[in-house]
Amino acid sequence: GVGAGARPGRVGRDTGPPESELGLAQGESAGILVLPPDTPLGTDFAARAGKCDAVLDLDVKPNRPDCLSHLGLARELAVSFGLPLKDPWGALAAPTGPEAYPVSVADAAECPRYMGCLIEGIKVGPSPQWLVRRLEAVGLRPINNIVDATNYVLFEAGQPLHAFDADLLQGGRIEVRDARPGESILALDGKEYRLTPTNLVIADASRPVAIAGVIGGQPTAVSDKTTRIFLEVAGFRPGRIRRSGGAIGVRTDSSYRFERGIDAGGMPAAAARAAALIVSLAEGRAGAFRDTAPAAPPRKPVTASPEELNRILGTRYPAERIETVLGRLSLCMEKTAQGCVVHPPSYRADLETPSDLAEEVARHLGYDAIPDEASPVSLPVPEVPPLHECRELLCDGLCGLGWCEAYNYDFVSVPELERFLGRPPAPGAQLAVLNPISEDWALLRPTLLVGLLRSAALNFNRGAAGLRLFEAGRAFLPHEGGARERSLLSGILSGLQPARPNWKRRGEAPDLYEVKGTLETLLRGFAVRWQEPSAPDGIFHPGASLELLAGGACAGKAGVLHPELVRRWDLGGAGGRGAGRETAAFELDLEVLLRARCAAARFQPFSAFPSVARDLSLLAPAATPYAALEGAIRELRLDGLQCVELLDLFTGKGIPEGRKSWTVRLTFSRADRTLRDAEVQEAVDRILPALRAACGAELRS
Repeated sequence: GVGAGARPGRVGRDTGPPESELGLAQGESAGILVLPPDTPLGTDFAARAGKCDAVLDLDVKPNRPDCLSHLGLARELAVSFGLPLKDPWGALAAPTGPEAYPVSVADAAECPRYMGCLIEGIKVGPSPQWLVRRLEAVGLRPINNIVDATNYVLFEAGQPLHAFDADLLQGGRIEVRDARPGESILALDGKEYRLTPTNLVIADASRPVAIAGVIGGQPTAVSDKTTRIFLEVAGFRPGRIRRSGGAIGVRTDSSYRFERGIDAGGMPAAAARAAALIVSLAEGRAGAFRDTAPAAPPRKPVTASPEELNRILGTRYPAERIETVLGRLSLCMEKTAQGCVVHPPSYRADLETPSDLAEEVARHLGYDAIPDEASPVSLPVPEVPPLHECRELLCDGLCGLGWCEAYNYDFVSVPELERFLGRPPAPGAQLAVLNPISEDWALLRPTLLVGLLRSAALNFNRGAAGLRLFEAGRAFLPHEGGARERSLLSGILSGLQPARPNWKRRGEAPDLYEVKGTLETLLRGFAVRWQEPSAPDGIFHPGASLELLAGGACAGKAGVLHPELVRRWDLGGAGGRGAGRETAAFELDLEVLLRARCAAARFQPFSAFPSVARDLSLLAPAATPYAALEGAIRELRLDGLQCVELLDLFTGKGIPEGRKSWTVRLTFSRADRTLRDAEVQEAVDRILPALRAACGAELRS
C-alpha cells in the first residue's frame, strides 16, 4: 500500500510564484513574489498587479493614417463623446544643444522632411515596468530603453523613429539616396538583402545603414555598449516605401505607417517627445534637431459652405451645428468673399473635397439622423442607338420564329471565299488582314453567308437533319482606299424543315416561299416590297430569288442558294441526311432597313358593316407575275378596297397556250356604311381596263 506522512521542511506564508513566471518582471527574478501584508484575502490578483487593462484591436482603413496611433484615436473619441482632448506631452521644449551631423537628401520628392539629433552620454539598459507593460499590451517585445522609447512614440504619436549608434556611423554625415547597384545590407532581422535603385536608403559616408522607412541595419544597431545615438525622425513618399518594402519582401510597423502617409507637421512634436523620453530613461544630453524642411507646407484648403454640405447629405442641419462639429475636428471654417473655406489640420490628408467634409459631419452627427427621403431626381433612360435597337428587334423576332443565332469570327480564309464565289477573289476586291492569327483568318469577311455556310456544313457533318441559323454582324468591303463596314443580318435554312418532323408536319426542303414568308413576318413594321433580282449574282438561284427594296434602295436578297454553291460546300456531308436538299438563305442591310422603318402602328376600329367580296378570274400572259397584277390594282387606290389576295393559279386544259389563269379575290368595306352592289361594280369596272393596259390581262369568260 501507499503510506502518507509528514516530511521535515519549512512552510512559507503569504508567498507565491516568482515574478518572472507571471510576466511581471524581465529576466530571472530573485526569489518568490511577496505580497504586501495588508493585502485582503480574495483580492483579484490581476487588478493588484495592474493587469486589468483592456486591449482594443482596431481595423484602420488606408485613408486614415492619423488613426494609427493612440493620439489619433484619442482625437476621434474626444469628438465622438464631446470630451476635451488631453495633451499627453504638455509643453515640450525642443533640444537646444549642438546640431547633429549634416544631412543631405538627394531627392526632396522622395523624402520631403528629415530630422535628426545627436544624444550623448546615454546608458543603455532595461526599460521600466510601466513601459514594458505598455509595449507588451500592443504586442511588442521589450529590447532596451532606447529602442523601447522609439517604439513607444511610434504607437503613441504614429511617427516611426530609428536610433543609430552614432559611434558606428562613418564619415560624420547622413545621406538619403537611392541604393546603388551591388549594395547590400545586413538588417535587424538577421538577413542580408541585395539592394537595387528601387530601394531608398539611409547611408553614412561609405555604406547604407538602413532601408529607409522599412528596417534598420544590424552594424549600426544600439547595443549595451552604446553611449551616443543619432535619432532619426523622417517622412517619405508613401509609394516609394511601398515599392521598396515589396522589392525585398519586408513589412514592418514603420513601413505600414510610411506606406499610408506621415503627418509632416507633427514630426517636430514627435521628435521632441522621443528625445525627452530617451533622456528621462537613459539620461544623456540631447542636441538640437537638424531639419531639412523646417516649414512644412499646410494642407490645401477646401471650399465648402454649410449649405453645400447639407445639399450633399440631403439634410437641413443649422450652420452653427455644422461649424461646431468641424471645430471639434480642428477644422477651421473661414468665411471669405469667395465663400466658406475650411483649413484641414496637417494630420488629415484624407480631407480634400466638400464630400469628405460632408462625410465627417454625417459620421459624427450619426448616419441614423439623416432623414430617409426619396431623391427627386429620376435616373435618365439610356438612349439606345436606333441601329442597335433595330438589330435587336429583328434578332428577337427570328428567335421567336424558331431560328438559332450563330456567332462567327469577322475573318474568313482565302479557300473559303473561293468556294463561296466559285472563283478566286478579284485583286483588291477584299480586305486582307496585315497580321492574321492564322491562314484561316486571312481576310475580313465581305458577307455573313460564308460563316453561316461553314456552320451549316459542320452541323450536317455531325448528323443534323436540318437547321435554321441566323447571324447579325459586320461585313467589310474596300472603299476609297479604306474600309466600309456594313451592318448585316443573314440567315440560312437547310435540310429538313422542321428538323424533327411530326404527325402534323412532314419534313420538307426549304424553298423560296418559306424564306419569303419568314421575312414578311419579320418585317411587318418596315415599308418594304419585293421585286425580281436585277441581275444574277451566282449566289442565289436565278429563278427562285427576290430582291427586297426599301425606299428605292436594295435592302437585301432572299431565295434558294444556287445548286453549284450548295454542291461546293457539300451541305449534309458525304451521303449525309441533308445532302441533295435545297438550301435557302437571306441577307439584309440593316442600315437601309432602318430608313424604311414605319412609325408605331395605331389601332383602327373594325368596321361594324358587312364586307363585300368579288372574285375575278383573269387570263394573263404566262410571263406575267402575280405581283404585277396586284400592283396594277392597288395603284388605282379604290375607295373601300381592303384586301387583294390570290385564290388560284391554273394552266392546262381549257387555257390558251402562253396564258395563265389567275383567280383574285377583292374585298370591299367601309367603316361608316354598307356598300351597295352598284358601288362595288363601279370599282370592278375600273380595275379591268387597268389590268388590260398594264399586264394584258382579260376577264376569263
